Amino acid sequence: MPRKPWEPKEEERHHFHEVYIDETSQNGHHFLVLGGIIIPREMSAEFETDMIQARRRKDLNSKGLLREMGWSEVSNGDFNDYKRVLDAYFSFAVRRMMGKPGICRFCCSVVDTTVPGRTYSTGKRGQVGFDREIYFHCMTVAIGPLFHVYPDYRSSSQPMRSLYDMLNNGIRKEHDKRLYPFRRVQFRLSHEIQALQISDILIGALAYRLNRGYDKPSANKDKKLLCDYVLKMTGFDTVIRENGFREKTWGQHQLWFRYHNKEKK
Repeated sequence: MPRKPWEPKEEERHHFHEVYIDETSQNGHHFLVLGGIIIPREMSAEFETDMIQARRRKDLNSKGLLREMGWSEVSNGDFNDYKRVLDAYFSFAVRRMMGKPGICRFCCSVVDTTVPGRTYSTGKRGQVGFDREIYFHCMTVAIGPLFHVYPDYRSSSQPMRSLYDMLNNGIRKEHDKRLYPFRRVQFRLSHEIQALQISDILIGALAYRLNRGYDKPSANKDKKLLCDYVLKMTGFDTVIRENGFREKTWGQHQLWFRYHNKEKK
């Protein structure tokens, strides 16, 4: 049976990267934060194992399955447990990927939701707006390798095939000659994928700072500690200021701000 055009050739397999995308702060916040981990496909199983091994036994439920870790689940006394898992993530590239092809990177896009006409949460219009942000995010990270894109599952009236076509058509308009660089665009369930859970913690910490949850008198102590730790380890603390911020477009952890200021309202 002939190979389908989106299936990799044997010599392409080591070029494949998986992109795990999560989002936070869609409703009632100044900034929507969207981003996730990029990792070589050949390293994804090892990444999953490493993150699981960093988890404590108490993370198992009554059925012996791992509970989901996420920003919303952080409560009093959780800082050290979350830090242990994040340390496994932050050190993964050095420990596991030295001398191996590919990249392990966290890329994050911050969107100003106060622009008139922007909606990301309800109805078909909200879904189109959200897919649009995934599109711009993926177009930014699509440099070099081939990709499988796995957004965290969300209820949607738009088929993933639409986003798949949008991405490949869009990159073709940029005169990219790769044939179907986005080979797969499919939802994944966050409670089954450690990379999505790590992504949720990272973007959650950033949103906590940007949307001023950090500054509230009732702010959770462990969330503040975790937020400080994430921003320090990613280098995002150097680009976020009290009265503004700038992009961090280099390094293992990258950050972009999108204001739509040149787009039609």
